Amino acid sequence: MFGWLKKKSGASLIISDTEKTLNEVRKLTEAVQRVIAMSVYKEIVHSLRQIEGTPGPSSPERDQVIRDQLNRAKAARHRALSRGAKNLADPDWAATAIIESWLMANSGALGREAFDRITDLTMSWLRSVLRDSDFEEIEQS
Repeated sequence: MFGWLKKKSGASLIISDTEKTLNEVRKLTEAVQRVIAMSVYKEIVHSLRQIEGTPGPSSPERDQVIRDQLNRAKAARHRALSRGAKNLADPDWAATAIIESWLMANSGALGREAFDRITDLTMSWLRSVLRDSDFEEIEQS
């Protein structure tokens, strides 16, 4: 699906960007991080539910859902920019950056090692910001 990402350098770049993004987000206030985290986790749960509804592990239907998810994330990034986001201090920009990285990893295009690393980085940060009740609320919605 994303040929250049299958190269180790492509995966390393996305991992590095994810680390950078999360390091910058950790500098924001707890309240702002919480807003970002809620948005990110809602999108992760939504994306996983969409994928679960497709034949898999690899099918044209699943590939299309993944492409649609990535296109939606890209469009969200462009909307954040059009609203004036200039850097990761903007919650919309930060959320879209984290979501886009996670979606790329979840697509399988980066390989298993990158998926594991990006998922670990993302979920560790989410667990540091959200309460158990937040996870339950999002998962039950």
